Amino acid sequence: MNIAEIETAVSDLAAKPFDCDTFFYDLIDAYGAPASTVARILSGSSGKTDVDGALLWAPKIHYAHSTVVEVPDLLDELAKGKAVGSKAARFLVATDGEDLGIRDTKLDETLYFPISDLGERFGCLLPAAGFERYSAIEKNPVDVKASSRLAKFYDAIIKENPDWEDEDRRDAMSRFMARMVFCLFADSIGVFEGNAFAKTLVDYGGRDGSDAPALIERIFISLGTSSGAREELGYPTYLAYLPCVGGDLFSGRIECPSISKTAWRHLRGAMDLDWGGINPDIFGSMLQAVVKPNERDDLGMHYTSVPNIMKVLGPLFLDGYKARYEAAGHNVELLRTLLVEVRRTRVFDPACGSGNFLVVAYKELRSLAEMIEGRLRTISGRPLPPGRIPLSNFYGIEIDDFAAETARIALWIAELQADKHQADSLDQQIRSLPLGSGANISCGNSLRLDWSQVCPRQDGYHTYVAGNPPFLGYGQQSPEQKEDMKAVFDGHLKSPKLLDFVSCWFFKGSQFLKSGLCSGVAFVSTNSICQGDSVPTLWPHILDGSVRISFAHRSFKWSNNASQGSVVTCVVVGLEAKGKEDDSDKPVIGPYLTSSLSIVTPSRTPAECLPSMLLGNVPKDGGNLFLTSEEREDLLFYHPEAGRFIKKFVGSQELIKGIQKYCLWIPDEEVELASSIPMISRRIEAVRTMRLASKKEATQKLSERAHRFGEIRCAPFHSSIVVPRVSSERRYWIPIGRLGADYIIGDRNFALYDAPVWNLAILSSRLHRVWIGTVCGRMKTDLSYSNTLGWNTFPIPKLTIAEKHDLSACARAILIARDTHPTRSLSELYDPDKMPDNLRTAHTWNDLVIEKIYVGRVFNSDLERLDHLFERYEEANFIAPQTD
Repeated sequence: MNIAEIETAVSDLAAKPFDCDTFFYDLIDAYGAPASTVARILSGSSGKTDVDGALLWAPKIHYAHSTVVEVPDLLDELAKGKAVGSKAARFLVATDGEDLGIRDTKLDETLYFPISDLGERFGCLLPAAGFERYSAIEKNPVDVKASSRLAKFYDAIIKENPDWEDEDRRDAMSRFMARMVFCLFADSIGVFEGNAFAKTLVDYGGRDGSDAPALIERIFISLGTSSGAREELGYPTYLAYLPCVGGDLFSGRIECPSISKTAWRHLRGAMDLDWGGINPDIFGSMLQAVVKPNERDDLGMHYTSVPNIMKVLGPLFLDGYKARYEAAGHNVELLRTLLVEVRRTRVFDPACGSGNFLVVAYKELRSLAEMIEGRLRTISGRPLPPGRIPLSNFYGIEIDDFAAETARIALWIAELQADKHQADSLDQQIRSLPLGSGANISCGNSLRLDWSQVCPRQDGYHTYVAGNPPFLGYGQQSPEQKEDMKAVFDGHLKSPKLLDFVSCWFFKGSQFLKSGLCSGVAFVSTNSICQGDSVPTLWPHILDGSVRISFAHRSFKWSNNASQGSVVTCVVVGLEAKGKEDDSDKPVIGPYLTSSLSIVTPSRTPAECLPSMLLGNVPKDGGNLFLTSEEREDLLFYHPEAGRFIKKFVGSQELIKGIQKYCLWIPDEEVELASSIPMISRRIEAVRTMRLASKKEATQKLSERAHRFGEIRCAPFHSSIVVPRVSSERRYWIPIGRLGADYIIGDRNFALYDAPVWNLAILSSRLHRVWIGTVCGRMKTDLSYSNTLGWNTFPIPKLTIAEKHDLSACARAILIARDTHPTRSLSELYDPDKMPDNLRTAHTWNDLVIEKIYVGRVFNSDLERLDHLFERYEEANFIAPQTD
């Protein structure tokens, strides 16, 4: 079930008389419990608990009903029940038939309200249906209700008019839905007096809406026509109650689709809703999902939250305005100057979606302007005519036509809500109609459009570029998006393959800034643009001396709260032009979001005192040279002489999780002997067949040596220090392996062969961990190790013999501590919540020893560690200290 369906089912349940025999089953059914689950609980084969009369939908809802025990006491009884401890019920639900008590055991929150209010409070149990609680929906469920009714209306329209879903009718459908939403909203907040839109439809739309299409067309034309012109055109008098809206929302005639009886019923349901409370911040995203049924499972969740939006808009310009407001006090001249600037602030989102950023920017600027006006009224003691923040100050580009239309309507709704709020607070009439010019939203490909044509220079205005462009690694990009990237970076990069799609917006934003067309740029981005190969590839073209990073939010978790949505680690990066004012008091922020402007480039060799680190061996065998434990035993049982060709194999999972895996390792000089063993010979032939079938000439050539791995990176060795290529970001230290000569290291690891053990101490240090986490890339949110970017660039002082001795002792202490837990894998040992005390102590001591070698003391923070490492990197690579 999607959220809209859940809301409808829960609202229907709340509206019914309470039935103690069926309420629980109806409740869990409304939240998506499978019919088989409901049947098992009904039959008594499941759902039992040790609380008398209680029922359980494991592990989601533990429920009880009683007319004797008070609801709070009943919740406490449920909390003591074994069902919570053994089957971890997320929610405790108690009722006396009139009131509900719901306790979220995960968040330790309890709510009490009448059962009749459950439809309004349906969001509190959404996690039972797989949707984590979302405060914007819980606080404003009308957004979901409105979207739910629109979705039903839209579906009925498409069923009756399937061609309206075609590409050539999308624009008409977008404009039709946008106009309908505006009319429903205008009715609710009194812009249309006496619910004129709904009243006209009901009175003159005919039985079951038979006359509605023609009537809606006339209404739309009327709303775009002045009263004088209506008389000349001979419009019916019943349309006189609908004012001229103005603006461009109702300019141009559009056809209305046929409206079936079902669609008419859903439209009537939408007209019964109070649209005045919808939140344009989130409603735009919901409205967009209405016409994309595949997104409805996460209705209202594809939305950048206001706190995250404010991480961009605040430091970009709002914080400065608010600080000036506070500093101005009662200085009329300063306040008036600030008010003019606020009213002349333009915001441009070149990936605006349904307008979240633009709506929040409008509301914040409008609120600030009203605060300034209010203070000026207080100072003068005289009325001050309320001003407006024109929507024409807001610009956007969006590739999806319906999303672009949605952004326009969301901004109009935000303006009308602000007008009503201001009118109520001042107790005076504010003329909302006719609408002024709407926002300048262009529908098109932002990466192909000339931004200066969309948002041209306007003297006397400050323009700020902000938004949340799409994040897509190269492998996730469509062919069209890859061509877009090539077009953006043409003449600047040989290939953008190392970059995320979002990099295009940063590059174009910096070009826009350098052209003097804006005062600042800031985007939300995946943190990959400030890590790994992205930094030396992208940032030299942005920070070329004329642009600086003005502010940044280092990595934070961002989730769109979708039921299946993944958490993305994001950053916010702001840019501004240099040299227009004294920057000496501003913090220096480099491309890694540290205080260093250095850019780390891959190196073929490590520091002088460090050994070379090699990638592990690459099989390219189709799995034919690998053996499970059972296959190894079978081979040795029939051919004991095969033991000399069997080695333990270590990939990333084998290293981290302690999984046993084996491989055939056949020296060239022993191929004939190995091939005389039938079970090995068959595997060699399978490798040969697989390689010959490859389309790559290099792989085909490898068929000549089908007995061996495709790429062998190591000579015979006695021991190896093994580094996983990917490691969880949760780990405070990177788990490093040390293995003997009977192991073959796979290409999911790097290795130091026959290296002194003190190297393990370096690799296991926090100092090395923060360096890797900063200069290397990421695999999703996890660390992605690189020998050329991480190990070879790692700054290390020249070590004395005594220091190497101390580090060797630290490395052995770490290995000894791990050996005291022989049944636990590295994954378990380095889980930050379960790490054994003796291992944690060994690592802490290792950090102490290493950091004393570097600075004579322990660093106070990871940021201090990074600052020091970058200083050493600059010294080692003869990079002159840079100033911003």
